[in-house]
Amino acid sequence: MRMYSSCAFNRHDPCGNLCSPNSKCQFLDTGGTDDQGSLTRTAACVCDAGFEGEFCDRQQASDCSGQPCLNGSECVDQTNPSGFICICATGYTGDICDVPLGLCTETSCENGGTCYNLDPLSIFCLCKEGYAGQRCERMINFGCFNKGTARRDGSCACTTPWEGTFCTLLKNPVPVEVCGCANGGTCVYDVTNEIEQTSCKCPDNYVGEKSECEIQSVSPCDGYCYNGGICRIVNGTPVCQCTLRFSRKQCNTGNIDKSYNVKLSPSTQDLSCVLKDLTPVFSVCLWIRATPKDASQNSDMPIFEIDFGG
Repeated sequence: MRMYSSCAFNRHDPCGNLCSPNSKCQFLDTGGTDDQGSLTRTAACVCDAGFEGEFCDRQQASDCSGQPCLNGSECVDQTNPSGFICICATGYTGDICDVPLGLCTETSCENGGTCYNLDPLSIFCLCKEGYAGQRCERMINFGCFNKGTARRDGSCACTTPWEGTFCTLLKNPVPVEVCGCANGGTCVYDVTNEIEQTSCKCPDNYVGEKSECEIQSVSPCDGYCYNGGICRIVNGTPVCQCTLRFSRKQCNTGNIDKSYNVKLSPSTQDLSCVLKDLTPVFSVCLWIRATPKDASQNSDMPIFEIDFGG
């Protein structure tokens, strides 16, 4: 607003053609008097938006002249306060319309939902179990299982050893206090037909039912394995590790009980393989390539021998 002149009250119009068409002229009392004692007023030009100068005859520089709004968006100058705003085209957002609405960000989906770009204009949130809504912002409760109780916010307070949104997941490993296993026993929790059963898997050399897992006073390995077999306790049961010559549960069956001498005779020289079942544990297959010299021999030729005597 420009103040231009002081004039005596009622003498003449202080505005006249003072201001340009891009403004309005206003009268303002100065609070003073002229030398004749008359009140005086001053004329002021109040510029329209986008114009400036003493007479509002000069166009203001536009904040939109640099085309700050992107992606075909509209720029609008602001006068109070000065600056500009962007009216974004469809599919874009942000102060200068530079963010596509279809671009997934870390905060696009709530509560652990997974964001997918459908096209440049939209996204899709795949919600985790127990949540719904366009952005997975709403919790839904289908009920708390395994004696869990619902909280006021819709979530479930689970009982041991259950966890998860609806208390349907068994903790792994199951907390020891559920079974009360002693001496390093592992808790085994089983639910069959809604009947809860607990037991303990005892470490080696410990036995017992339920939660005892007591150390064995008399080892079940005493005299259990034969022929030099080594005994170990596995889950309360003796297990034998046999030597090469013996097998079966207690190492009481010989694998090789005599010597073998596999021979090739002229009558079998055309066989590509001589197969011999030596033991219940393994077999031997020999591939033979006979020569004319071998075929001329009248006696058997030893080709493989196992000496049981060592």
